[in-house]
Amino acid sequence: MLIVTVLVVLSLFPMSYYALAERYARRYGVDVALVLAVIYAESGGNPSATSNKGAIGLMQLMPSTATWLAQDEGMTVSADDLLLPEVNIRLGTKYLAYLAKRFDGDYVLAAYNAGEGNVKGWLTSGVGIPFPETVAYVARVKLLKKGYETKLSLLRLVV
Repeated sequence: MLIVTVLVVLSLFPMSYYALAERYARRYGVDVALVLAVIYAESGGNPSATSNKGAIGLMQLMPSTATWLAQDEGMTVSADDLLLPEVNIRLGTKYLAYLAKRFDGDYVLAAYNAGEGNVKGWLTSGVGIPFPETVAYVARVKLLKKGYETKLSLLRLVV
């Protein structure tokens, strides 16, 4: 049974962007499992993904957010650049690090999903996370993160 469980975990949780996620997770001090979980939750690993609200790429960045993140890195980016996995993961991971400096716990993911302004308002008014979509998003990313942590631990044992 244990072997079946290990094989199932190893077959789940795509690792297509692991090298980029690890590089930028290290650079910005973010857990690589969290970066991979956000990629999977946001785009299912599709670098061409776009949302009806205008978010682009693997980590579903809004072009305006990506522009100011890129400027801080001495870069300029266009919307087309956000379709490039390296650019998207770099800026998306930088954004997670930025949010982690401003918020604690679930509010980091809530801000990634619903926006920093919404979370500041929720914290000020003490209402918790009132958007059902954001509550579900936070739960999904946390579950995916645990799955990636398990997979990465198993891979370390195998190698």
